[in-house]
Amino acid sequence: MAIGQPEKPWKNRTPRPDPDRLLSLTPENIGSVEATGPGEEYAFDADRAMIDEVAPKNNFAELIEELKGKEPEAAAALFSAFGTELMEKVVETAEAHKDRAWEMIEICAKQTGISFPHLLQAPAELFSLCSRPVDKWAMVESHTTKMRVQQYTCSYLKAQQDAGLSTEGLPCRALCLAAFGYAAKMRNMPVTVELTKQLTADQVCEFTFTPQQG
Repeated sequence: MAIGQPEKPWKNRTPRPDPDRLLSLTPENIGSVEATGPGEEYAFDADRAMIDEVAPKNNFAELIEELKGKEPEAAAALFSAFGTELMEKVVETAEAHKDRAWEMIEICAKQTGISFPHLLQAPAELFSLCSRPVDKWAMVESHTTKMRVQQYTCSYLKAQQDAGLSTEGLPCRALCLAAFGYAAKMRNMPVTVELTKQLTADQVCEFTFTPQQG
């Protein structure tokens, strides 16, 4: 025990759920303690089948071949189109596999009138999950004035490097910026999206979302 620190007057015990007390809620009895009881089981996790359904639009190897020999402006246009079409597919697929978490986000936004960042956070997270399922990323900030997503590894970047394409200035930023911009447009949310850190320089790609004023 460290000097100057009193001994804890309790013992930590791992809680164990009581199967007889596990309850689920039906849409009809939410908010009524008396009516609460066994009912519909909700799924709160994204369906992993989404990755397979999005895969046909996530043919980055084909994009790599198109990028070879292209000038920066033409390359940016290809990246942008790829990101937009991929996010469109992600949103379409997510709507077909909508889980309870997404449903509650939409319900709360409708009831409170507060849509940023949560209505945008859902597609942003699903985009990272579906486009690069083996890479590491995290939502590091999410509140009504700012949202930040950080990507720690990126198979897209590695594929460019392996193909011998120049990644100076991170030209593939156009892909993610276009994808996030499309998601904001679909949510009718005026948001500025910026790349505030780069993997090639900062060991992390960070995208910062800020609601536009006015």
